[in-house]
Amino acid sequence: MLLYVKDDRSYELLGTTLDDAAGEAFDKVAKFLGILYADRNTGGGRVIDELSGEGDRRAFNFPRPMIRSKTFDFSFSGLKTSVINRFRDRIARDDALPLADIAASFQEAVVDVLVTKTLRAARERGVKAVSVTGGVSANSRLREVFQDTCRQEGIGIFFPELSLCTDNAAMIAAAGYARLKRGEEDDLNLNVFPNAPLGV
Repeated sequence: MLLYVKDDRSYELLGTTLDDAAGEAFDKVAKFLGILYADRNTGGGRVIDELSGEGDRRAFNFPRPMIRSKTFDFSFSGLKTSVINRFRDRIARDDALPLADIAASFQEAVVDVLVTKTLRAARERGVKAVSVTGGVSANSRLREVFQDTCRQEGIGIFFPELSLCTDNAAMIAAAGYARLKRGEEDDLNLNVFPNAPLGV
């Protein structure tokens, strides 16, 4: 989801995922490659990030979905399918897969799309800072490319601590605290609205 944040209660949704989000694509590709283990409490993004450190991110030229689209929407389902289709025959023949190279090349495609679209939106809106949040914001390559690109563009870049990249509880608490400081309060009869749009 790509948001233009005007203040702590004013948001403009610029783009969202049309199918698989980036984190879902990481999980599905990791599962396909057989590196997402059920006995470990680790998501696909983390294992691909770790494995990518041993691979060549230029080994495979995977597609960059919607990178030239005039919208700010994202689509990672086709990229995931491209990875799977590219290596399905090798798996059928029991050929070895260059896992580190696949992981690094796939990761680079995701990072390229996320950074390119975000920076284009930042330029169009004339913002001075970008904040990258959510589980995928823990990705080391994403952080590296965002930091380098934002430095070149003269745009500030902010990431949460790694310990806060997996749980929305801290974000919800911060949003609640900001509203409380403005005097907004509700009693215990307030109902749960899990799909509330931003700004409600």
